[in-house]
Amino acid sequence: GGPLADRFGHKKVILLSLGLGCPLFILFLLSSGIWSFIWLTLAGLILIFSFSISMVIGQSFMPRNVGLVSGLILGLSFGMGGLGAAVLGFFADLWGVPATLWIISFLPAGGFILAALIPYSPKR
Repeated sequence: GGPLADRFGHKKVILLSLGLGCPLFILFLLSSGIWSFIWLTLAGLILIFSFSISMVIGQSFMPRNVGLVSGLILGLSFGMGGLGAAVLGFFADLWGVPATLWIISFLPAGGFILAALIPYSPKR
């Protein structure tokens, strides 16, 4: 995602990544066979684009403490991932795996909304 962000803008690439995440994951849920693999692979690739860019944006907010910001972003990412896995596991036990996958398919929409609210303009 970094080269695309340098060319088109950090915030635009994050919004594109998160905006495409939902429809690609929904296509995965609605497909079968090789198409499931293709849609899920594309969803994963598109969603991972936003990770390195979010690191750069976070570091731009505290340029004198890039190590601290990097540690916070990585720590929160892994921590939220662990917490999210537990919560989604609870939902999977409660409602079943297919229903939980539908919940997961809409999570990037929340990230899209939050990313749209970030007051970010790169300093060049």
